[in-house]
Amino acid sequence: MADSPALCSSNTLWWRRTYGHDNVSAANANPSALDGFYCAIRDNQVEQVQRYIAQNPAAVFTKRTALYVASSFGRHKIVTLLLHRGADKDLQCDGVRPIDVAGFASAGSIDRMKVRALLQGDSCPQVILRLDDKYSAGETRRFRLQIHFSEPVDEFTQEDVTVSEGCEVTQFSMLRRDLYHATVQLTQESSEASVEVLAGAARAAVGGRCNAQSRPLQLLA
Repeated sequence: MADSPALCSSNTLWWRRTYGHDNVSAANANPSALDGFYCAIRDNQVEQVQRYIAQNPAAVFTKRTALYVASSFGRHKIVTLLLHRGADKDLQCDGVRPIDVAGFASAGSIDRMKVRALLQGDSCPQVILRLDDKYSAGETRRFRLQIHFSEPVDEFTQEDVTVSEGCEVTQFSMLRRDLYHATVQLTQESSEASVEVLAGAARAAVGGRCNAQSRPLQLLA
């Protein structure tokens, strides 16, 4: 098994030394242009990253690759950009591939899912259901859900949102082809319900691959 990746949430010493986030003031540091490039990836500055690699195409292929850093932080838009520029997703850093550190330094499960999907290639589209607390209220027994796919999909409709007995989907909308909203209403007799997206409910917009089944999301009134 490979050693712990050199850039991940479990190895803060490397991160502090490299990016000046230790007790030493960052103002005293003299970062290189490449360090600034990695910082732009960390901060999800897509346009800045794009400008840098346009001027320095070889930065895509350095040992601690930009793809490795972007994968670690779950920056799926930057991962997409780097792959389009020819980044090698199998190029290892200290014996570890970019996909092996996908989302290690990110708390976001959706970003992690999208990065893994980009680096895995022809895998089935993945799905994550998330409760939108801002528009949900247990006292009204109404819940708004976000349905995130790892990539754009087609043929996904309200009927493809599977709910348990005692609740129904009352509203459904597409924000993007990888993001949908659904509102679920519980009946007066129900105090809990589950919602999920079954395997094969949607197909990838490119390639037509059927989605994998989501984990059930539990709702409590």
